Amino acid sequence: MRVITFTGRRISMATAAGFTIADLKTYLWTTEGIPIATQNIIQHGRSCADEDAVDAHPDALYYLVVTLRGGMFHASSGRQDFRRC
Repeated sequence: MRVITFTGRRISMATAAGFTIADLKTYLWTTEGIPIATQNIIQHGRSCADEDAVDAHPDALYYLVVTLRGGMFHASSGRQDFRRC
């Protein structure tokens, strides 16, 4: 199976029976350093749940999308040191 990261990098890996999306996320965390909480795995245009089984076919393709969370740089965001440039 292959995973394409958000930077376009392709990661190929062999999987065993019973390999889940949660296992894939753990593998990506250990090899790429991307926190599991920010990983979103996409296959065939749908988001995969952690308990879903991974397709063991060698041509299986998954996409890694990283969920980024951030705040606003606006006075109403609660940031005390906000200054207008």
